[in-house]
Amino acid sequence: MFPILPDGWPRYRPGQFPTTETLSRHTLKLPVPHEDDGLAEGYLAAFDKIWTHRHELKDGAHA
Repeated sequence: MFPILPDGWPRYRPGQFPTTETLSRHTLKLPVPHEDDGLAEGYLAAFDKIWTHRHELKDGAHA
């Protein structure tokens, strides 16, 4: 799960935490530097726009 860890941190073997590994594989992860509030706000605005228009997007996907 964490291939690059400093020495002394615990190491995990594949399969040791199957639920966490499954969630990690099926989760959208977006980089958001802590010092860039504008980027996080942009992500939120984009998700809100998509969610607001989801029915139109779904209907248009079959056209």
